[in-house]
Amino acid sequence: MQVETSRSNLPAYVPFQTFLNFLGKLEQGVPHRIDRSFLNRYYSGAMGSQLITSLRFLGLVEGDDNRTTAALERLVQEQAARKQLLAELLHERYQPVFTDVGDLAKATHSQLEQAFKQIYNVEGDTRRKAISFFVHMAQHAEIPLSAYIRTTNNPGSSRTATRTVSKKTKARQNGTRTTKQRGATTKTRDVNIPSAHTANANSKTKTVTLHSGGMVTLTYSVDLFDVDEQDRQFLFGLIDQLRDYEQGISDDDYDEEDTEEDEEE
Repeated sequence: MQVETSRSNLPAYVPFQTFLNFLGKLEQGVPHRIDRSFLNRYYSGAMGSQLITSLRFLGLVEGDDNRTTAALERLVQEQAARKQLLAELLHERYQPVFTDVGDLAKATHSQLEQAFKQIYNVEGDTRRKAISFFVHMAQHAEIPLSAYIRTTNNPGSSRTATRTVSKKTKARQNGTRTTKQRGATTKTRDVNIPSAHTANANSKTKTVTLHSGGMVTLTYSVDLFDVDEQDRQFLFGLIDQLRDYEQGISDDDYDEEDTEEDEEE
């Protein structure tokens, strides 16, 4: 079975943490629609577009003006039942995937990749992100997953995961970028990690390692009770973007493990 894929019915492929953060933002009140004025408060253009595409696929907004639906209202308001609601939503919106793959507790990651390719006709990075969203949503909803499906806690086979994750972790901890040259790993750039003593004692710091090497550090020293609404939204927006990027890098590592495994074979 293949679903005719267009811009309006692509599967959800926004980072799942961004989706959860979005629900949290709406706890102060669900607007009539998710329009550009709302999105510009929190998201970049690309991230906002991914979020809208995902909400449409999940049936949480509808129409050309992205009107919010009763399903979104329930997800936001019924926090105690959110995991159950997400599980029901997953089975409803991904029904063709469950029909094709069957019990997720016995499925493999390759089965998911094949199902998403055949059903939604998506390839490359979009398919990887779509599968990542599906898997993270299933995890959050506490749906049993096979040990053969890559998750945050189960990035792949133990042999591959130990070799690859260990190398990446060491590189990031040492602040270096690595380049693969015929099986050898070479340090190509040193990055100075800011000392905690260089910032104000009351400041907060968040550092994210970039996929291509190097780091980005956000340091802020403000009293959140004193800042106005505009500054608060700006600061939280930066923090959310760093968190979402970090989640995306974690997902990328899973694919890189498979690539290295294929090259060695």
